[in-house]
Amino acid sequence: MVSQARDWEWSSYRATIGLTQAPAFLTTDWLLSAFGNARRDARLRRERFVADGTGRPRPWQNLSNEVYLGSDRFVEARQQRIEDRQPLEEIPAWQRRRPAPPLSYYVDHFPDRNRAMAVAHRSGAYSMREIATCFIVRRMTVSRAVKQFGSTSESAQQADVQWDS
Repeated sequence: MVSQARDWEWSSYRATIGLTQAPAFLTTDWLLSAFGNARRDARLRRERFVADGTGRPRPWQNLSNEVYLGSDRFVEARQQRIEDRQPLEEIPAWQRRRPAPPLSYYVDHFPDRNRAMAVAHRSGAYSMREIATCFIVRRMTVSRAVKQFGSTSESAQQADVQWDS
């Protein structure tokens, strides 16, 4: 990657702020209109806006279910708007699923370590490697716990998490 947006050769940024001429297929006015009515001022504001974001944390690291960007309360409110009867074939099931609690939740709320690891794995949010790292065990230990508390067993059904964020 590059340290400044103006250095990225394949970006429309250079044309948008006026460093190069925009190719015929690129319309910059629509984007610039978000920064002002006069082209010169809009370009300067756009350039400042991009510079202000440089070096800041990327918001995509905080996504829930690769769709939602917001607090747990916001995510839950959005998910409540999805009607159970409405067919959602175009939205993968894992994106409709409620975000899993953090791994620390399983550590704190399940006295049986193996059950905690199995339920964390069943959430679908964590790999065996991530669970093993959290519980300071080997991946095979997690695998055995998942097998012990398989999804069809009665004990596994009783262990499902009802997480209140």
